Amino acid sequence: MAERKKPRLSRLSPETAKKRRKETYKTYAKSLHIVRLSKETWEEWKSLKDASGASTHDDFAVRLLQAWKGKAMKETADKSVIVQQTPIKSKEAVHSTPAGKEAVVPSFPVSDISESNGGSETEMSEDSLITRYTERAKATDKSFIEISYEVLPEEKDKEESYRPESDWSDEEEEYSSDSDVTDDFVLEMTLHNPDDDETVPIVEVADRVIGLSFEDSSDEETELSEDNGSRSIPRDHVREPKSICFEENLLQLAKMKVSSLCHVKGCDAIVDMKTKYIGSTVRIIWGCSKGHQVKTWDSQPVVRRMRVGDVLLSSAILLSGNNFEKVKLMFSFLGLRIMSRSSHFKIQQKHCCPIIEREFAQMTEKNIEKYIGKEVVVLGDGRMDSPGHSAQYCTYTLMENETKDILASVIIDKRMTNLVSTSMEKEGLIRAMKLLADKGVIVKELVTDASTTIAAMISELHVAAESRNKDLRPWVPHLVNHFWYCCRNSLGKEEVLLARWRGALHHVVNKHEWISGDGAIEPKCEHESLEKDDDKWFESGTDAHVALTKVMLDTRFLHNIHRYVNFRHTGDLETFHEHILMYCAKRFAYTYPVYKARNHLAAIDYQSHKDRPLLLNKNGEFRLHRCFSKRTKAYSCYKEKVPKTYTYIPTLQQAILDSVNERTEPLRSPVALTPTDPRKIKKRISGLSPPPTKSLLQLKKSRFDES
Repeated sequence: MAERKKPRLSRLSPETAKKRRKETYKTYAKSLHIVRLSKETWEEWKSLKDASGASTHDDFAVRLLQAWKGKAMKETADKSVIVQQTPIKSKEAVHSTPAGKEAVVPSFPVSDISESNGGSETEMSEDSLITRYTERAKATDKSFIEISYEVLPEEKDKEESYRPESDWSDEEEEYSSDSDVTDDFVLEMTLHNPDDDETVPIVEVADRVIGLSFEDSSDEETELSEDNGSRSIPRDHVREPKSICFEENLLQLAKMKVSSLCHVKGCDAIVDMKTKYIGSTVRIIWGCSKGHQVKTWDSQPVVRRMRVGDVLLSSAILLSGNNFEKVKLMFSFLGLRIMSRSSHFKIQQKHCCPIIEREFAQMTEKNIEKYIGKEVVVLGDGRMDSPGHSAQYCTYTLMENETKDILASVIIDKRMTNLVSTSMEKEGLIRAMKLLADKGVIVKELVTDASTTIAAMISELHVAAESRNKDLRPWVPHLVNHFWYCCRNSLGKEEVLLARWRGALHHVVNKHEWISGDGAIEPKCEHESLEKDDDKWFESGTDAHVALTKVMLDTRFLHNIHRYVNFRHTGDLETFHEHILMYCAKRFAYTYPVYKARNHLAAIDYQSHKDRPLLLNKNGEFRLHRCFSKRTKAYSCYKEKVPKTYTYIPTLQQAILDSVNERTEPLRSPVALTPTDPRKIKKRISGLSPPPTKSLLQLKKSRFDES
């Protein structure tokens, strides 16, 4: 009879192999197998497993059970390791040695634990052997091995978990070796002290945990023990590279299963891991020494070939009013990766600035709609980007007097006024007023900053007090406050304002009632009776009194006093202009689109938080904040408001991400100038083309350089 030929070998397709691995995983997930070993034994376990040629821990464990019949391991350790490994489907599962390799029997010392009346080693069952060894180990040094597992009933029409090499199929070779099965399982372990808990905790396979503590995380600092928090090789936490990682990506990495051997056909090289940094992202690449790439993982999601973390970081720098160079310096100290300077400015100009401009336009349009066809009183003031006459930009803002809503904010570049800085504020006012007129808003009254006459009057008061009339010095702040009191209570009448203002000349000489007046008010002071006469009163006709009379009754000042009968001021507008410094500091230079976006960001911030309620303490009282004025050298206090929420920031960031997702051109493409960009008028403020740097270096001479 002819000898039967060995069937031809063939491999399963990757799809079929993956499907069968999933079915095998379901079979393994239904059983449980936990082994407790000492730390030293675990290290020896791994080395002997590699030397034996066993492909899995299960294969090596079966060989040990065969060698343990009649013998036992002697193990001494202070701490043990909980190992969760691939469960065994059946005790009777047949294992074989891979072709071309001989089985290696462990050579570590074992002791005979059989008793005189317990029968021979070969007759002893596995369960009784393990039970007897565990009891003896617990009685001696509490080092023990506990093995508990479930035997699943055999199911029909389901393939075995392990197949011997001799189990041939008539059609094809089953491509589901032990190494393929273990790719779907992760070996997990943690240090555990047997003195603390004599019972091995039951951990489900699906839990995938490292350790057995599921307590809620706390912000409190926890001191780690030497065993749990240290490594044999000390880490350089300062110089170790860091990157930005998203939580969802981190969870994906935790669920990843990577084979230790290359999966490419005909390649059995060991898979190694390396990292690569792209902007603020870290990429982990698994590959073998032959150049085959097994898997990759990124710490951030990608939108249109751009890392989301880079986009959000660039937008956060702009939206928070920060500077890229300062943030980059901070990141370098922290060892945290960041995108390049060019990438940041491209993201800023192409995606961030247009979204901010759109948000600002929607905000002002909503504010203007409230006043269309109505007469309003607006506050107007300009702010230069730098002091002196060398300013390049001017921000002119119009604000409604009652509600303090921002109606317009116009950015003027020096090139728009033929390089004349002093003309920028006027040009800004003209454009802002035209914008309101085109929208149908009727401006009844325009309030600007104090005129030169008021400034001159206050200046003259200080000069008179500082020169030869030192007795006048304590009265200067009181006289300024009295002027604003007269304006607020004038009821729009110039004669009432003048009558109260002249009454101060009687008050300073300690005369609070006088014989005749101009008929506008009663000829007396409006304050209550003074209990103490500690103030430094003047004598009528003294130099100090004469100097004060000259300043208060100045003809040029009195001719312009009618401008203040309505008691308008631009204090809130000036507060907003000071707030712009948070987003647009004067010591940094910006291009026109970025300067405009930063000013409009300040306007959005101010508009969103101007109506915040006052902050209360636990007693229901207003919380006060004390501050010291260096100018007046006196303390004062004010009521605090609730903290800002910045609820508009996530909306802006999402709009920026949507803009990135909808872009049709690459990031590195040139940025087109907008129609209002002043660089279309003149490319450079100087009007001259810059000479080569080398020629400038040759012309440069220093009085300190002898060479």
